[in-house]
Amino acid sequence: MAKKKKQEIEIVLIGGNKEQFEYLKQLLADLDSHLYHVLWSASYKGGVAYARENQPDLFLVNYEADDPRGLEFISAIRRRDCIKPVILLVDKYDYYAEKKAESVGAEQYLEKNIDNPVAFEVTLLETIERAKSLNAIRKSESRMRGIFIGASIGIALVDLDRLIVQGNPSVYRILGYDAEQICAMDIVDDFAHSDDAEPIRNAIDRIINRKRVNTIIECRFLCKNGSWKWIQLTMSLFGETDMPPQFIICLIDDISEKKLSRKHWPDQSSSSESCPVNWSKWRKEKETGCRWNCMTVSAEI
Repeated sequence: MAKKKKQEIEIVLIGGNKEQFEYLKQLLADLDSHLYHVLWSASYKGGVAYARENQPDLFLVNYEADDPRGLEFISAIRRRDCIKPVILLVDKYDYYAEKKAESVGAEQYLEKNIDNPVAFEVTLLETIERAKSLNAIRKSESRMRGIFIGASIGIALVDLDRLIVQGNPSVYRILGYDAEQICAMDIVDDFAHSDDAEPIRNAIDRIINRKRVNTIIECRFLCKNGSWKWIQLTMSLFGETDMPPQFIICLIDDISEKKLSRKHWPDQSSSSESCPVNWSKWRKEKETGCRWNCMTVSAEI
């Protein structure tokens, strides 16, 4: 049976002296779980230059109480968008240095006197894996932020009390409110037509109780200018499925033009040109026999 190839990990020691470098190199070489490549930059400036051109798995940075260069190194690489994890090595515990290290972006803080190689390795590996996870989350959040802001469809984050926590620019455009005005408004009580409100409330309750994965509802929403728009409202829980629910994500799509094109509107001859949909002036609902109840389409995924 072929021997499993060891994972290679590159660690760069910043500052310190050759004796410390050789000790660290030998300590990690004696550990059998991974293949460690340990490099050393005696110069902090040299370390910054190396970080600019390379992406090691971890930096170990020497810190002396009377020498700020270790902290300056961390600040410098963070300004250059280097996201690789950093562990600060100190002679002895220093509360001020620990807080300072956190403020400039160090992930960990260890004493240089390494008396337990296995525990030291565990700390190294956990720091590397934690940094990878956080970076993956940041990238995901960055992509989602781009989608959130640029989407032509309205997107609103709503808490379990149905209050809007955050919306994207399309929500503001569709409903006519700015970001400050719309926050803390009730997605049902402040917007939904009275005939549509109860089905939306019931749908939200089912989603919160995980009886539905998502729900799609065609309903009427009141805009700031007093007009009504047909909205396709898609709702689902936002967040991890194994965690208690905290938010509902609502997709708010203005389908008024689609409704008009299908001739689903009543006579609007008395409505204003700028706002062709004015539900307070319905006049021919009974004559046309049209039904104006909200339509709910629920889907399990």
